[in-house]
Amino acid sequence: MVQVSFGRVVIDLGELEPLAAAPSSPGNVKTVSSLTGAEVNQVIIGSCTNSSYEELMMAAHAIAGRTVHPNVELGIAPGSRGVLKALAAHSAMGMFVLAGARILESACGPCIGLGFSPAEDVISLRTFNRNFSGRSGTRGDKVYLVSVETAIAAAITGQVVDPRTLTEKLGIEYPQIEAPERFEVDDGMIIPPLDEGSAAKAKIIRGSTIVKPPRGAPPGETITGKVLIKVGDKVTTDDITPAGSLMKYRSNVPLYAEHVFEGLNEEGRETFAQRALALKGEGKGAVIVAGESYGQGSSREHAALCPMYLGVQVVIAKSIERIHRANLVNFAILPVTFAKPEDYDRIDDGDELVIDNAARAIESAETIAVRNVTKGTQFTCNVELTERGRKILSAGGLLNYTSQEAK
Repeated sequence: MVQVSFGRVVIDLGELEPLAAAPSSPGNVKTVSSLTGAEVNQVIIGSCTNSSYEELMMAAHAIAGRTVHPNVELGIAPGSRGVLKALAAHSAMGMFVLAGARILESACGPCIGLGFSPAEDVISLRTFNRNFSGRSGTRGDKVYLVSVETAIAAAITGQVVDPRTLTEKLGIEYPQIEAPERFEVDDGMIIPPLDEGSAAKAKIIRGSTIVKPPRGAPPGETITGKVLIKVGDKVTTDDITPAGSLMKYRSNVPLYAEHVFEGLNEEGRETFAQRALALKGEGKGAVIVAGESYGQGSSREHAALCPMYLGVQVVIAKSIERIHRANLVNFAILPVTFAKPEDYDRIDDGDELVIDNAARAIESAETIAVRNVTKGTQFTCNVELTERGRKILSAGGLLNYTSQEAK
């Protein structure tokens, strides 16, 4: 029960119950009890979320002396090298291995579809913070986000179960874990930065797969662009630059950019990347039009870097997620929002848009006028930028801005 009175919020913790985020959004929250009995094929505990020493030690002691359910594959991904060493020092690694778990590296890994992708049409429980469709590396995946307690309970029983029932059903008491007095800090593999003189002479070695990242350009006084794609609400950074196996191209922006909006390409039509590069070759910019919550998801900079490389100059949306907005600014793409959301419905794919006085608006204006040359109309957009963000955009992106500030 939640009671709110006189500015106070009182929550009865005894009435709270375990929750899970169902496919395919962290916001699709359901009670674990409503999912009870669903068969689980895969469980992964860890990543950057829910992977502390206490949480993983709790999971290790809960499964100690038992084995993973025969229908389940269990992966353990410690959140850091420090946590990994602490688990090993307190015998937790042995508990997991003897139970049949696989120990994964302390990296993004399964969270972005790099390994441990689930089979098709099966449930995967993960203690991560993202479960957008296909992000695991499997199309049409069924990824649920759960607590460590719910995850280890499923690894033991083979199904979704309220972890609070394990004591009665299997005699598993909730492990009480105490944090060590201190955690060992091992900086042995960290290379310290060079002094200023040595840094100026340092040679950057790039192999054939590592391409020098492109820089943006300062905005012109007039921005002329064509709407190359119009998308709906809640377009994620995974929709913009797919994760999974394509992540290996992150150090090769021209190659990775070929896959921008890959899942939204239309059969029989040139891809978004092909159309954008053709427009860029004509000296014109591309415009992305979107609905609510554009750019939600992880803060992967390539969802802005690759569109910049393709010539995208403006993103116009009903709303843009905070971190993605910052990334757009860093890569010289102007992010603006409709002053009137209904103006979204008055723009079509292929419309030519013009923004006059763009450079001056980026420097100081709160709103900006956008002309739809194709339809002969005009609408207003909000320019919601910080003072620093305005300077970065005016410089043509963060790399240019940083170089200027360093002089």
